Amino acid sequence: MARVLLLCQDVVGPRMAGSGIRAWNLARVLAPHCEVTLAAPTSGDVPLEGFRVLPVTLDDPTEIDASLAAAEVVISNGNMLHDYPQLERLAVPWVVDAYVPRRPRRWPPTATATPPSAWPATRWTPAR
Repeated sequence: MARVLLLCQDVVGPRMAGSGIRAWNLARVLAPHCEVTLAAPTSGDVPLEGFRVLPVTLDDPTEIDASLAAAEVVISNGNMLHDYPQLERLAVPWVVDAYVPRRPRRWPPTATATPPSAWPATRWTPAR
């Protein structure tokens, strides 16, 4: 199995948000097919999901060196280069997850637009 190092700047643990959730689920989906290490800041007890979690601080670039040396593929967002400059010199493929969340087009584009509280109410009724 390929050895994958997945880097995340967001906290993973019992209470996750945004990119932490994205990285966690990506690791979970890859785990049956690859040997995955998710390197991320942690909070609380991290449940076992078939992949390894490497707690990091993002303060010391060398904290991932051993995992980088063992990896055959590295996955991260593009911002990780700031925390881990050694990614620039990788000898293995580096996959950059370029997902950038943005507001859907139907959301009000400015504060002067109609606030959600004034949007027409809809009522869901189960089909009979």
